[in-house]
Formats: sequence, C-alpha cells, structure tokens
Amino acid sequence: DRPVTVTGQLHLDSALEADGTALVLRSAADVLRLSDVKGTEPKAHFSVADLGAWLDGAQGSVSGTLNWSRETDTVTARGEAAGISFGAMRARQLSWTADIETADEINGQVQATLAHALIGDSRLQQVQLNLQGSDADHRLELEFKGDFAASARLSGGLEEAGWRGELAPMSLQAALGAWSLDEAVALSYSAEDQQLSLAD
Repeated sequence: DRPVTVTGQLHLDSALEADGTALVLRSAADVLRLSDVKGTEPKAHFSVADLGAWLDGAQGSVSGTLNWSRETDTVTARGEAAGISFGAMRARQLSWTADIETADEINGQVQATLAHALIGDSRLQQVQLNLQGSDADHRLELEFKGDFAASARLSGGLEEAGWRGELAPMSLQAALGAWSLDEAVALSYSAEDQQLSLAD
C-alpha cells in the first residue's frame, strides 16, 4: 500500500463539475499537480521517482506535463523517462511530445525518441517514432539505428469495420544481411475478427 496525501482546494457543484485553482497529490517522492481545473487552460504535472512502485517489474523515473486549452480544444503533452526497464527492454532515456486538436475530430502529431536501448539481444542507439494525422487519414514513421537499421512508414485510416492502410517500401540492415520490401503492401485490420491481413 502507498499512502497518498492531498493538499489544495477542489469543489464539486451540483452537476459534479470540479472547481478549484490547484490540487497536489503526493505519495512518497511522487507528485501530481493539477492547476486551473475549471479555467481556460487546465494543467497537470507529474513526477514519478520509481516506476517499480506502481508497475511490477518496471524500473526508472518519469515526469511530464499535460495542458488543455478549452478555447482552442488543443491538448499538449511533454515528458521524459530515464533509466527505464521492463521485461526484455532497457533504455537510458525516453522522451515524447504530443500536440492534439480535439475540436471536430482528433487530429495532431505525436513524436517519441528512445535512446541507448537494449531490446532482447539487440542494442539500439536510437528509435524514433512520428505519428501524425487524423482518425481517417494518418501516417506512422519508425526509424531504428543500432545493431539493425531500418525505416518504416505506414499510412492509412480508420473505417467502420476496422482499419485499412499501406506499408511503404522499406529496407533493413542487420548483422545477418540486408532485407528489403520493394513494393508497397496493402493491409487491413478487422475489428470484429481482431486480425491483421493483406488487403485486396
């Protein structure tokens, strides 16, 4: 059990909507700060000194911020983790940013970088992820540098029955040799069958 202390002011009206200026939750060295809860730009800042205290088998520290602009319906997030490990994965650093618009449909960009990682027996100097677009039209780019090097690009969109997209031509360089995908591959995912397959 981890005791949690709460300081600040937070009120709930008859509609159970929060109203308060600041709220701080603490558990040992871990902190969650909430501010401007019912204002135009609610903010959250979190800091966790030991991931293992909250997730069995994990190690490392993590901190970040989350801001929401009610006027522009925009959410921004920034964060980083250090000395992380979970299962067969270890990494010196992980950082991420997100800028999301939520007015009519979800649309935005998410970027993440994993540095000096060990995944199984493979050492990677860097892994970069870039996801941008909307539900209906988005693109995912991945780049690996280390014991193997590869760049992959996947584009597509959500449909009523699931997802449909395309994996672009790519190449992979590894100790065992080189592998390449010379032509794009059409893919589809069925939400009902929970299965990814080659599209017609």
